[in-house]
Amino acid sequence: MGSQLKKIEIGLENHIQWRQVNETLKILWLGGDPLVLTVSVNGHDAEALYMPLNKKEFIIKEKSWYTIESLGKSSEVGLIPSYVEEEVAPLNWRPTPRASQKSG
Repeated sequence: MGSQLKKIEIGLENHIQWRQVNETLKILWLGGDPLVLTVSVNGHDAEALYMPLNKKEFIIKEKSWYTIESLGKSSEVGLIPSYVEEEVAPLNWRPTPRASQKSG
């Protein structure tokens, strides 16, 4: 993983919509209001992390999906490396839970 840092400000009018990374990505909370980072490693199950309350940094593994939203007026995040290839999901996409398996 490279050491270049990309800073992004996230606020009321913008967020990082769901996207899938093609390599490992480190997310850092740099300041401002708390934010929620939601990660799905398989496109079905998702985990929400509140930064900096749960963690100040988080590693997103290759092929995982993630989204970031500020919980206030403005949050600043850092991405390392500063550039990774990503697939941005369609606007209303989100992880879809699998149908439950009924036994019987």
